[in-house]
Formats: sequence, structure tokens, C-alpha cells
Amino acid sequence: IMPPKSEANPLTPQEVALLERWIREGAKGTEAVRTNTIRLSVPSILPVHAVALNAAGTSAWIARGHEVRRYDTATDAGTLLVDPLVRGRLPRDASHASIVESMAISPDGQTLATGSYGEITLWDAKSGAVRHRLGGFVHQVVALAVAPDGKTLVTGGGVPSESGEVKIVDAAGGKIIRD
Repeated sequence: IMPPKSEANPLTPQEVALLERWIREGAKGTEAVRTNTIRLSVPSILPVHAVALNAAGTSAWIARGHEVRRYDTATDAGTLLVDPLVRGRLPRDASHASIVESMAISPDGQTLATGSYGEITLWDAKSGAVRHRLGGFVHQVVALAVAPDGKTLVTGGGVPSESGEVKIVDAAGGKIIRD
């Protein structure tokens, strides 16, 4: 029984009556209403941390846990992006050794950038092949943005509640331009 009988009841008689009525009526909470929802079949119990959509709206990338999957938005057909360096380090194939926290697609739809703990990976968005891997980040990379010309990428992250970190990366060469 809450609160314990030994404690004074903090609820007013009106509040108790309201709770009793709510319980009698089925004790239902509020329900969210969704409209215009695109439903993609993504089997996982992990929350989605990052998404990206190409300019044409034909491909979507969804990050859950260690995985990044590319989906055809018309058919829901999905493909896992696998980093060969991660293969064998986890119980199953994955895109990153750590949780994927951020993602961005280049305006031309050719390059996908994904951020994780201490690193970013630049992928060929069509084939799913790794183009470049960049390490040296102090913690999670939680934000990514690609310049309108597609030539530079900005990363954001840092140690939570301690420091921030921003790096500018040459997207074609996979090199850090400015830290």
C-alpha cells in the first residue's frame, strides 16, 4: 500500500477521488497519435540514435546500437554496412565497435559519415564500403554536418559535462583540416 499506513496521506480527498475514478475507468494514459509515418522494419530493441535521408528520399540510413543499415524507402529492403575491421570483434557483424551516435549524408548522396566513440567513418553511400576511418576524438562524436558543397564535414562531441570538441574534416581525403 502506498503510502505506508504509518505515514500521513499526502493526497487530498479530491485527489484520492480523482485517482479512484481514473482506476475505475480503466487507468489509461495519454495516447500519441501519429500521422504520415514511414514504417521501416528494423529488428532491434535499441533506440535509433541517428538517421540520414538522401536528397531524393529514396534511401534512408538508420543507426541502432553498433549497426548502420541502409534502407530503400520504397521497399523497406535493408542492408547492413559492415566495417571489415570490426568483423570478429563483436558477436555479429557491425558498422562500428561502439554505439553509433551521429550520421550525415553528403548533398550528392555519395558519402555517408557516421560517428561513434572516438572515431568517424566515411562510407561509400551506395556500395557500403568504408572509404576512410578517422580516430583521435576524445569521446563520442554526437554531431555531424556536411557542407553544402560536400567537401567538408564538421564533427561535434567531447567528454560529457567536461569539454567540447569540434573538428573540420576534408570529406574526400578523410583528413582533419582544423581542430
